[in-house]
Amino acid sequence: MSGKPSMLAAYENEGAQGPGKAGGERLMRRLGLLLLGAGLIIFIANLLWESELRPGGPGLTVIGLLMLYWARIGRISWAVHLMCWGLLLIGWSGALMGTGLYNISWIALPIATMVGGCMLGRRMTLALMLATVAAVLSVYGLHQQGQEFGSNAPPQVVAGLLILAALVAGLIGRTTAKTVRRQMRRLGESQAELERAQSLAHVGSWTMEVGSGQARWSDEYYRIFGIAVGTSVSYPDFMAKVHPDDRNLIDAGWVAAARGDSSYEVSYRILVGAEVKWLRSITEFAFDSQGKLQTLSGSVQDITRIKRSEEVQRESQERFRKLFEDTHQPIVLYDSDSRCVAANQACLAMFRFDSIEEIRGRKPTELSPIWQADGRKTSDKLAELQDAVIKHGSFETEWLHCRSDGESFPTRVLTTGIRMGEQDLLHSIITDTTEQKRALEQIEFLAYHDPLTGLPNRTLGQDRLQQALGVAERDGSSLGVLYLDLDNFKHFNDVYGHAMGDRLLKSVAARVASSLRAEDTLCRLSGDEFMVVLLDLDAIEQLQLVCQRILARIAEPLEVEGIKPLLSFSIGGAIYPQHGRDIGSLMRHADLALYEAKKAGRGTSRIFKPQMNESLRHYLQTCDDLRLALEREELELHYQPQVSLHNSEVIGVEALLRWNHPQRGLLQPGTFIGVAEESGLIAPIGRWVLQEACRQGAAWHRAGWSQLRMAVNLSAVQFRHGQLGPELLETLAESGFNPKRLELELTESTLLHSDSAILATVAQWQAKGIELSIDDFGTGYSSLSYLKRLNVDKLKIDRSFIANLREDEQDRTIVRAIIQIAQSMGIKTIAEGIEDPLVVEQLRAMGCDKVQGFWYSKPLPAGQFEQWFKHYTARAA
Repeated sequence: MSGKPSMLAAYENEGAQGPGKAGGERLMRRLGLLLLGAGLIIFIANLLWESELRPGGPGLTVIGLLMLYWARIGRISWAVHLMCWGLLLIGWSGALMGTGLYNISWIALPIATMVGGCMLGRRMTLALMLATVAAVLSVYGLHQQGQEFGSNAPPQVVAGLLILAALVAGLIGRTTAKTVRRQMRRLGESQAELERAQSLAHVGSWTMEVGSGQARWSDEYYRIFGIAVGTSVSYPDFMAKVHPDDRNLIDAGWVAAARGDSSYEVSYRILVGAEVKWLRSITEFAFDSQGKLQTLSGSVQDITRIKRSEEVQRESQERFRKLFEDTHQPIVLYDSDSRCVAANQACLAMFRFDSIEEIRGRKPTELSPIWQADGRKTSDKLAELQDAVIKHGSFETEWLHCRSDGESFPTRVLTTGIRMGEQDLLHSIITDTTEQKRALEQIEFLAYHDPLTGLPNRTLGQDRLQQALGVAERDGSSLGVLYLDLDNFKHFNDVYGHAMGDRLLKSVAARVASSLRAEDTLCRLSGDEFMVVLLDLDAIEQLQLVCQRILARIAEPLEVEGIKPLLSFSIGGAIYPQHGRDIGSLMRHADLALYEAKKAGRGTSRIFKPQMNESLRHYLQTCDDLRLALEREELELHYQPQVSLHNSEVIGVEALLRWNHPQRGLLQPGTFIGVAEESGLIAPIGRWVLQEACRQGAAWHRAGWSQLRMAVNLSAVQFRHGQLGPELLETLAESGFNPKRLELELTESTLLHSDSAILATVAQWQAKGIELSIDDFGTGYSSLSYLKRLNVDKLKIDRSFIANLREDEQDRTIVRAIIQIAQSMGIKTIAEGIEDPLVVEQLRAMGCDKVQGFWYSKPLPAGQFEQWFKHYTARAA
């Protein structure tokens, strides 16, 4: 294609002046001035001397004026002036024929006056107009007096007519020229506006005449193709710019024209240097009356950005589709009517559908039961979910779904509003929480039940005893408490193994339960110890009858996998209100009675009597000795290392209290902590433990062992002591021990029975960096609610689950569940009682974080621990 930028540009370029043309105009003006001067001299001389008007003067004047006029109006179309001149000549011819004036001067007057009028300005034109009017009136008066004008009219008349003709012609020419210039200016402004609009919209226009092959491009068309504006471009040059793979699309336009189509629209690519551009072209075809193609016109728009945006969107949608299909996370898309429009394979598998058609078009209400697990109607809950997504953009909730076979299952659904193309969708990620719910239920069960026998554990047993006490106090009734201990069970375990011992315990528990009423409670306190809560007793004799019934039932022959052990219980009992009015008193007195039964021989029972003074004296003696122990500095701390399973480094120690009794030797805390709690001595003892642990921890940190954390146990009584919070902060300040290296261990029941003020104190500790650990997790209240509420940092898995971890699948299941729940809540885990390296590897595989136990080291005094730690560190290096 070739041509100018536009028709307007072509029209304007007809008058464009180059250097050569400007020189020609200057020469023409000079010649015109010379001829005009000569003609005027002759013309004026003829007028002055009233001689005959010769053709030479007017002729030279006319030629000179024409040359000046030609030089002046080089930028005005001659067609307009030719039209004006034609009209003037026609009118003048009529005037000559009417008057009979055929002199050459009269004939030349129209041309001279035409040119002269165009050369005049507005003011001169007005002056000539007045003079001409006067001359015309004079001629008219002479004519009325009968004077005739022949071939030689008076010069004055000729001059007047000349002025009149010049005035008329000049006015017509100037008016027409102004109109043309004004229209040209407006047309130029419109063209400029069009060019600007095309530039902003990246739209170019073009026309082409089929016959001549000449094409005109707009400036923006040139810019789109990367060609200098005004450059002559042929059709092959244009096709060379088109991408080779898209040239057939251009050829298809000619085919459309041959078919007689009125227009053709196509998108194609062009090559502009190294850049590839996308264009959208619309071409309109104009045909003559015979149906022959005459002209083509159209527009092109640079849609490169649009195409790139579409490509980015396609790539994004492809990535989304791939992620949607390949992820193992069930995902479903709903439209604005909450109908399923898409679901991935993971979602189909979860709902047990074979194809997408089985789920497409369904609403969430059709994939769910009528009622949700929280008691709300599914349709109402769905409406709330949709409102929440509109308000917040996304919403997460628990949801009960139904599989294709009607089985309901719990899920967690995260729904987000998204836009794909022109459609608003709800994007739901569904997580099947069936296994998690089972694990949570198992954890909740473990919180209140013994995992081996399924009986209530110590915590639940104490809770039921507390409830029974409230009823008995209100009704004025009695109740009994029995402590049962299976005789020689340790010997049975040693001979036949723990697995066989567990089977025996389950059988024994079943036999004891069969000896009780439905309203009574049997719970397992520890390995071979059980507790029974008996309601509505009338007298101590009834309590004794129950003991005898249990002893008789347990003495019946029992076979466990071919083994027939001889079984017996030692039983101690206490009754409310004779033997105590609170849980502590009743349980303590039942335990004292059990102690007496064991002393009396196996297979016997004893009911508490006040005469059992020996145990009481022992208790009182222990209290006195404990008071002296603080004064005599008989208490000491031993430290057991805690090892990380991630890198086998010692990262902390647990401070364990020991009593170096002058007569009874080194005592474990289990022999005196209970007495300390009951007597109130636990407060000063606990204060000393914290002070000593922080002092030793600070000393080790100053020695360069800053990685060691210090774990300290707090008893329930000490924890509820009102001054513990200030005392702890004071101890940290005095010792200089970093609170971020201190870890406080509490039992589950301690936390559950704490009031809001104490829990607020715990929150203050945690704000200072002190970590909170739950000791013996799984043996008491293992409710997840307080784990979340208290922001627990660590769970210590009780040794009862670790001892048989290698052999007992149930223990492994429990430990694995505890670790998984802790990980899901961001809580660290530590297992205690490690005595086997294979157990270490099992715990590492399960994801446990830390361990401690005799496999690494028994609890050691500070000096011995330092030697052990140096040796361990050197060996590890």
